[in-house]
Amino acid sequence: KFLSAPCILMSIVESCWLGTIQPELCCTSPEGRALCFPADQDFTFSACCADYLKSLEPEVQGTITCESSGPTCSWIFRNAQILDTSNMAAVHQFCWAGLNRAGVYAEMMHTPAFDRRLAHLSCFPGMAFLLSMCAIAESSSSCESTGSAPKTSMHSMHSEDPALSFFMVAFKALAMVSHCIDASDWPLTVAEFSANFQLFVEHGHSCGFQWMQPRRGLPYVSGVSGQTLHDEVPSHRGIQNHAEVHMRINWAMGAWDNRMYWEEKMRRKPEQLLNMKHKDPQELCSLMTMTTGPELRVLILGTGPVAAQPHFQCPHGGSISTTSCDAFSRLYRELAKESQFRPPYGFPEYCDVEELWQFFPKNYFHVVFVSNALDHTVHPIRGLKLLLWVLHPDGKLLLRHFRNVHPERWMSLSDGQHQWGFDVDLGPSGEQSFFIWNHLHRWNVTQVLEEDGATTTSAFLKPFVEVEVRKTTSFKHSVRH
Repeated sequence: KFLSAPCILMSIVESCWLGTIQPELCCTSPEGRALCFPADQDFTFSACCADYLKSLEPEVQGTITCESSGPTCSWIFRNAQILDTSNMAAVHQFCWAGLNRAGVYAEMMHTPAFDRRLAHLSCFPGMAFLLSMCAIAESSSSCESTGSAPKTSMHSMHSEDPALSFFMVAFKALAMVSHCIDASDWPLTVAEFSANFQLFVEHGHSCGFQWMQPRRGLPYVSGVSGQTLHDEVPSHRGIQNHAEVHMRINWAMGAWDNRMYWEEKMRRKPEQLLNMKHKDPQELCSLMTMTTGPELRVLILGTGPVAAQPHFQCPHGGSISTTSCDAFSRLYRELAKESQFRPPYGFPEYCDVEELWQFFPKNYFHVVFVSNALDHTVHPIRGLKLLLWVLHPDGKLLLRHFRNVHPERWMSLSDGQHQWGFDVDLGPSGEQSFFIWNHLHRWNVTQVLEEDGATTTSAFLKPFVEVEVRKTTSFKHSVRH
């Protein structure tokens, strides 16, 4: 009964951010906003519940009616406000008392029975918070009963993993309120939820897992606008692109499959990882002419768990200094504790390509190299512009990606972290151009970067799309896109 769970979950999230729930996008009408801003805390969410029903399969819709469960939701709200998430005894008590009041139990997860209860309760922000706390409680209970962190199976389904199930259905509830929960009185933000799910994935049910409240992560969301990344949104604080917020939720949901992929590699195929080659040293040495100094600074982004050789001398003089970084650096270190995997030059540093200005100086690297990583981001155009931000004037950005790996509509949880196709096609004047696209978006990147003052050459050299971007001295930074 759990096999269809990822598809059901994705259909809800996708219908929400794609705007197929009509007539409003995920309850953003004045009536729907009562979902997060209820009058007098009476928690009557009929408008959003009706939209929730439309996101379900037709045969399920007819079996569910929307109701108002004010007392239960009010109880969750009051107790969530005072809950100390670092006190595991209190988290346990809150979880089980909340589930009993809501009439929900673990065996209902991913079944029509749960969909019925979620509609009857019509308390989406409350259930997102309650179920995420239950995930922590379940993980802690497993540790207490076994005396150690439970081992996770590469092929285990969510039915065999109650903590993961709680998180997955919490995503379902969160998807309905991502436009307004940050600005409401509920003690949960989209950033906080996503960041803690990432921690949960990385720890692999570690007994020491604690709920954290990050200062960084997804932007604060007070309201949403737009159905695709192409749409302009108001510039004042808190208004975010609606599509981007839900793409980030999709990206976060893909974290578990990402963990399983790298865990498999470290445990069963470590020799493949140890033989990873990021960039030929001789090729880098040939680029020494790009600097007048004795050292060429190179950023290699998206290295996976194996950092590149940090320093080496070139045969004809000069030296190469490489910096390796990856958004999953923390995960690699966690997995290596169990597998005893040891890369020869250590692990990469942590960095987020869309926030690269927070990690490296402007105009710092002479060469930036990215291989099969930029297509895993939420907003690759923003990532490209931040890569150029840290690139020295007259420097080179080199991209190498498989062609059109996953631009189609998402159909499973693992799709969330592979969202874009990279291609080479003809531009409006018949010139060969570099394109980034998926089923909703299409950018002529050659044209976009040319407007900023960069020159781009691209080619499809099977199986890779190879791109070279030269940052001119007249380049003007327009990071917001």
